Amino acid sequence: MSVTENDFKDWLQHPVTKVVRKLLAGKRADLRNEWEMSDPTAFLEAEFNAANIANIGWCRGLAYAEQIDYEVYMTEIKDINDADS
Repeated sequence: MSVTENDFKDWLQHPVTKVVRKLLAGKRADLRNEWEMSDPTAFLEAEFNAANIANIGWCRGLAYAEQIDYEVYMTEIKDINDADS
């Protein structure tokens, strides 16, 4: 099931959606700040590399949820519907 573009735009303007998107943006900013403030020599440690990869994935996931637009939504819905077929 998909929603219309107008429904999607209405959802984007909903106060709860705006707050959630702002929270996601803040969490991404916090993660970036932590990364920028980390020990520059830590990349030499294997556990740092694993954590760094995980944090990059986490930031990308936050960005996706924060910035989703109708076109991306429709692509995702199509992919889900195709997989269900």
